[in-house]
Amino acid sequence: MRYTCFVISPIGDSDSAIRLAADETFEYIIKPALDKFDFIVERADHIRGIKDTITQEVVERIQRSDLCIVDLTDINPNVMYESGRRHENGKPCILISRDAKLPFDVVTHPVIKYSVDGSAREVIDTIRVIQQNVQSFVDLGFERAGNRSVSDVYREVGILGQKLDLVLKRITSQAAAIDGNALPGGSKAKEAAILIKKLGGVAPAISFALGNRDTELLDQLLPRFPNKDSENFVVGGLAVGAAMGSRVAFEMIEEIVTSKMDDFSWDAKSKILAGYAAGASRYDEEKRALPVIELAVQEMRYRLAQGEIINTEQQTMILNALQRNYHGLGDYDKAIIFGAEILKIEPNDGSFLFNQSLNYHRANQFEGALELVDRLIAVLRANNFADVDDDHLVHCISILVEANRIDEARELFLVLDSEHPFRAQLLRQDDEFQALFT
Repeated sequence: MRYTCFVISPIGDSDSAIRLAADETFEYIIKPALDKFDFIVERADHIRGIKDTITQEVVERIQRSDLCIVDLTDINPNVMYESGRRHENGKPCILISRDAKLPFDVVTHPVIKYSVDGSAREVIDTIRVIQQNVQSFVDLGFERAGNRSVSDVYREVGILGQKLDLVLKRITSQAAAIDGNALPGGSKAKEAAILIKKLGGVAPAISFALGNRDTELLDQLLPRFPNKDSENFVVGGLAVGAAMGSRVAFEMIEEIVTSKMDDFSWDAKSKILAGYAAGASRYDEEKRALPVIELAVQEMRYRLAQGEIINTEQQTMILNALQRNYHGLGDYDKAIIFGAEILKIEPNDGSFLFNQSLNYHRANQFEGALELVDRLIAVLRANNFADVDDDHLVHCISILVEANRIDEARELFLVLDSEHPFRAQLLRQDDEFQALFT
């Protein structure tokens, strides 16, 4: 049985600016996000041409569909009414908006901000955030939430991937409620205070900010967490936040990396260094981070020589932090050295094969890049392309096109079109890949 999703959205007249914006959101954001879950997706104007009238058919769809996605852009009165009708039965609902500012009544609810006018990466990130929400609802079988507020629903199903959600739930009980009046001025500070009160603590508020990739909000929340040396907070909040682009998270995790690493397990150390390296990449701070990460690698090697047990996953994560750092600095020869060391430990890891192929390609060593792509494709085939990353597929297609292996590239494009249709659509418009379509 297929899931059903009803989209509550401004619609407007045919060929109007409102309709054009609604269609863009539907085609470029909502549909691509739901394609992987096999939804039947409808909007009011799909029902016998209904436009702005709230008919009984519309109300039935609002209340019976497994999921509703509500576009709050421009705060359309019909949309607000229909959203209220959805919330009254407590069934799963995702709120989205193009607007930077929302009314007070809405701002306390989780809203995914989006744009179809930004970069392709921004659109893809929005799609992935929506998919994280939907996956949570799917995992729970679209359980009815009863007569509760949307914030109650979101607190239960979460807005992050399962691992991060579990980490932050462990520390929720440690969070101290903060009075909004104690926070400095500014809209994000006020939004942070409201969110803390609404969700019942700093930890779930941090979870919300991470899930919505709101780094400005995260910058306001992270310093408010009471136990900043907690392993769960450092790994689940700072490392993930730094990788996402939070400057505050990067500065806080650098203090941990430079002075407090002895307090953590090797599992935590590997994740902390991975987040720190990703944050350094975000802010072009690789030169600043290099001696810190080099020291961590030296310590790991010393500990291994002394007989300390550090598992292979932890070793490769730490080595990969250094490989990533050298890559960011443009020192591809050194990046290749550490990439090779990583692949000796984990020769069939798709992400590490992808990284090493990038290193070779940037170093103008095309044969090496092609060899790594062939190995990556073999790994992907062995896994029947399950959960295949779109960046990995695009890189493989690009290298195969460059090698004039067009038939193989077309075969991979079909996989991309099936698993990541929006990314495939972008490739169709890219001159680099036109050989695939001629």
